[in-house]
Amino acid sequence: EMALTLALGLLRRTSDLHAAMRAGREAWVADFPGDIDPRERELSGRPVGIIGFGRIGRRLRELLAPFGCRVLVHDPYLPAAVAQAAQVESVPLHDLLRSADVVVLCAANTGGTAKLIGAAEFALLRRDAVFINVARAALVDHQALAARLAQGDLVAALDVFDQEPLTADSPLRGLPNLHLTPHRAGGLLASVDRGLGWLADDLGRSLAGQPLQHALTPAMLPGLDG
Repeated sequence: EMALTLALGLLRRTSDLHAAMRAGREAWVADFPGDIDPRERELSGRPVGIIGFGRIGRRLRELLAPFGCRVLVHDPYLPAAVAQAAQVESVPLHDLLRSADVVVLCAANTGGTAKLIGAAEFALLRRDAVFINVARAALVDHQALAARLAQGDLVAALDVFDQEPLTADSPLRGLPNLHLTPHRAGGLLASVDRGLGWLADDLGRSLAGQPLQHALTPAMLPGLDG
C-alpha cells in the first residue's frame, strides 16, 4: 500500500501541492487546459516496474490491477508459470529500468543485491520517471541517486536509509525532488497483528506436524538488515 501511495503521490505531486497551499503560493487553473501542469500525471495505463517479486512485489501487483498498468518484473528466481499467472512480464533489470515510468524496489537484501541500483542503473531511467524504494537501503547507492536527482529530471521516494534515524545534516534532506518517509512502509499496527496471526498459525502447524507457511530460514536472516 505504501508503494502505491508513493507512486500516486509523486505522479500527482500531492506533497508539492500541499506545501504550496500551506505557503499561500498555489497555482490555480484559471485557463483550462492551458494552465494544467504537465508534471501532474495519472498512474492509469503506465508501465510499472517491480524489482523483486516476493510477497510484497506480488501484493503490489494485485493493487495495481485496477489501474490497467503494464507490469514489468525483474526477479531472477521468478518461475515463468508464476509470472504468467500474475500477468506480468519477466524482463532483465536494465530492460525494466529503460521501459518503466514507475520503478518500485521490493527485493530482499542479499549478497547479490547490495547496491543493485547504482549510477549505471539510474542513468537508464526515463526522463521524469518515478523511483521508489520500500525494500532495503543497502540495495541503493544513495550518492548515485542524489547525483541523478540533481539533474532535475527524476522524482524519487525513500522509506529506508543507510543510517536510521536519518541524520539532520544528510544531503538527502535538501533534494526537492526526493520524498522522504521515516521507515513507515510496514510499521503499522495492522501489520503487527497480521504477523502475530501468522506466528500463531505456524505454531499450530508445527504442533500438528504440518509444514510451516511463513518459515524464516537461516539463509533469509542477512536480508533482514540494512
